[in-house]
Amino acid sequence: QQWSPEQRAEQVAKDLELTADQQKQLKEMFVKQQEEMAKMREQAQGDPASRREKFMELRKKWDADMEKIVGPEKMAKWKALQEERARNRQNRPNPQQ
Repeated sequence: QQWSPEQRAEQVAKDLELTADQQKQLKEMFVKQQEEMAKMREQAQGDPASRREKFMELRKKWDADMEKIVGPEKMAKWKALQEERARNRQNRPNPQQ
């Protein structure tokens, strides 16, 4: 499921109890992320290793940008939520198998 920048910002704002201004900043950041990802896909076509490396660099940048918006405490909470959701996805039975 691909979420729009608006949906992502809304969900993060809800999860972290952010202000309307913080939510607006996140939406703008997510729009920019979407554009950066599209550009990266175009540039790294056919080279998965290069694409993965570039993605990891972008991910670090995005995390730093997000932390500037939400602050270190809420960023730690966000990372914990992300890890919990990843674990829940791994523990879900896959109906396609």
